[in-house]
Amino acid sequence: MLNTHYTSSWQALPNPFLAIDREMLIGHISGRSSDITEIIIGGQSAIILTGALHIGKSELVNYLKRTPDEWSWRDELPFLKEQLNLDAIRFVQVDLTPLEEEREELQVTFIKQCAFALQSAYHLQESSFPPTIKGIRDLLRSLKEGASDARCFVILDNIERLGSQGLSSSLQQSREQTPQDQGLALLEQCNAIHILVDLLDEFRHFGVILSIESLPRPSIKDQYIHLSKYISKVFARFRTMTLQIFTWKDATKFLSQAPENFGSTWAARFKALGGYSIFSEQEQAWLLEQAGTHPYLLQQSRLHAFHLKQLYASAYGTWSDFQERSKRQLVEKINESVSTFLDHVWKRLDEAVSRSSQETQEEFYRFLLARDVHANKAIDTTTWNQLSSELRYILYNEGILRSDYDPSESIRYPGAILLDYLIHKAQTSQPRPATITLSSVPTVQPEGHWLRISCSDKLHERLPLSEQEYLLFETLLQHPQSCTVQVLMERVWGKEIKRETFTQGIHRLRQKLKKYCGETEIIENIYGGKYSLNHPAWFQLE
Repeated sequence: MLNTHYTSSWQALPNPFLAIDREMLIGHISGRSSDITEIIIGGQSAIILTGALHIGKSELVNYLKRTPDEWSWRDELPFLKEQLNLDAIRFVQVDLTPLEEEREELQVTFIKQCAFALQSAYHLQESSFPPTIKGIRDLLRSLKEGASDARCFVILDNIERLGSQGLSSSLQQSREQTPQDQGLALLEQCNAIHILVDLLDEFRHFGVILSIESLPRPSIKDQYIHLSKYISKVFARFRTMTLQIFTWKDATKFLSQAPENFGSTWAARFKALGGYSIFSEQEQAWLLEQAGTHPYLLQQSRLHAFHLKQLYASAYGTWSDFQERSKRQLVEKINESVSTFLDHVWKRLDEAVSRSSQETQEEFYRFLLARDVHANKAIDTTTWNQLSSELRYILYNEGILRSDYDPSESIRYPGAILLDYLIHKAQTSQPRPATITLSSVPTVQPEGHWLRISCSDKLHERLPLSEQEYLLFETLLQHPQSCTVQVLMERVWGKEIKRETFTQGIHRLRQKLKKYCGETEIIENIYGGKYSLNHPAWFQLE
């Protein structure tokens, strides 16, 4: 029987989704089982963990630190428990805060922090293993002797904070431009990187995870362009793992947690008031449709959804499902609460895209403004593979969608909250295609480039073209029977270019036409290195 001192008021029931701090895991499903599995069985003990702001990087670090004597990530991976001794795997975070306060003796301070972190995680006495390099080595040897399958990962989180505190100003001036680069430079100059690499070389059961906020860039190679030769050489042996949004499977589990996942006391109070499940299956599907699989949007949606249901239960005395009116209210409230986050996402996206090629910039807007874009819709594999590598990297590095190698997981558009915002921003800020200034190239329509298609099963389709694609197609229309490569190069680029660049331009145009014309070959190679245009009557440039 439940204790009678429980209040009968729904209003007094704590909101289980209200996180007090980063140490608090909300429920027993982290949403990160796929990522934790990759870290454990990825086959490499040196990892650079990078990700955008609010993607949940520090939350993951705090979760990994949990020990086997409490509910932890190990309980989320029952399939791995049968194969590995997960209790013998520990993640230890080194507190870098003292380095922010210390101006001298930085190397000594770093060694002490590493030793303290290891001693604390394994409940060891400082007198047994003093805070020195020798003490750390002795400790690691002791761990291996105590358990042959022991593994220990040391984590350095928020490295960019060291750079943002201006600590590098007291050290040798260098080329580093960002807080990330400066933080890494500081760790190098106080010999911390060298110490960690030596330990990696000596102990196979020792691992290092460097956790850094990613920069809004169009490719992974642009993340660390200002690093010293030494750090670049060291990083060559690290595997970069970009922390992305949740998988669809993990997001579904994240939303469907039972009351018991939030503690037996809370579950008892919830059920005493007449509750059964926090969100019904229909509500879970609706929340997933709105939030997609972004961890921050999922958390905010759960938080406000529970509060709204709580208000209705307080007024009407029953824990009921959302009505249409309450759904509209909830969407408005969530959008209001995440408005600064959405603005930050767009600014990062805009910066990353602006640093990319002109073709990627145009491709980005076409991707968002395509007619078949819908919330959480799976993206066709062919369509995804046709996107440039720059755009694919930008989209998953900025937390817009998830891309990995799991064949059971589809790549999906964002949920409605994020997608609607991105489409609105794209519509109001889409730039005009850049004008080619070569005198030999004719001027094209400044308002945009379109191809009207009138084939049998695609009546009056309008296909957006980049300026380069427009000029290619215009030239082929003028010479549909036979057009040489030289003519196309001179007409589009104003000069002879590398054959590889030309072939890529033709390939992209072909793939775009294929979406509208099916298997019909529109641009065909003919003998002698020439091209012809089939069915020219189907097309009209605008």
